[in-house]
Parts: sequence; structure tokens; C-alpha cells
Amino acid sequence: MILGRISAYLNALKDKNNLTQRQLADMTGIPVGTLPRYFGALDDDAANFEVVSKLVVAMHGSLDELAGIPLRQAEHDESAYKAVVAGLEARLDEKNDRIRHRAELLDDEQQRSERETRRANRATLIACIIGAPPYESPAKRESS
Repeated sequence: MILGRISAYLNALKDKNNLTQRQLADMTGIPVGTLPRYFGALDDDAANFEVVSKLVVAMHGSLDELAGIPLRQAEHDESAYKAVVAGLEARLDEKNDRIRHRAELLDDEQQRSERETRRANRATLIACIIGAPPYESPAKRESS
């Protein structure tokens, strides 16, 4: 029965660390009324991974050890974990590079758009100047 193994492991950690259930409840935030189920194997359905992991971590235990994973397997898993992390970091770097490239393209597009707007404004200004009647001084208007 797995819960028997869980409760045996938790009891061994509790004894090793010389902790009371009250202290564990305070450390983990798990209600003190819930703890006897894990330390006494009273309820098979009560074995919640979150609760077990909080207790194991609080008592400086190992979930690998609880699960019966040999140390060599845990070391292998750590190297596999590191490889996965390295792969994910490489993918993040690639995504960051693509995001930077897209930002540069957007900046270039914005600058191009601003240049086109300035050109259009100048062209409009020139058209207004060219299309406007020629400037006549007030003295010339009086003589005509």
C-alpha cells in the first residue's frame, strides 16, 4: 500500500527533524487536523500530492527518495532536466531574437511612414503655394 510507504517516510522525516505535527502545520499551512491522515495512514484517499510534497520539502526530504527512485536515476534525471532547460533557454533566445527583429522592422516602417508623411505635407504645401494667386503688394492693388 503506497500510503503506508508515504506515512512511514513522513514519520521518519518528522522523527529525524524532531518536529511535532503542530510545528509542521505552522511551517506548511496545512491544517493540523489533516496531518494525522498522512502520518497515521488513516485514509487512503487523503494522499494529496500537494500536501505530501509540502511536508517532504518542509522536512528537507526528497520526493525522489519517497518514490523509490535510485540516486543514479535522480542524477540522470537531473542531467535530462538540465538538457531540457538548456533547450528551452535556446528556444527563448531564438524567440527574443525574432521579437527584436520584428521591433526593428516596425521601427523602420514607422520611420518610413513618417518620411512619407513629411513628403506629402511638403507636396501639399507646395501645391497650395503654387495654386494660390500671386502676391501683390497693397500699392500695386491701388494702382490697378
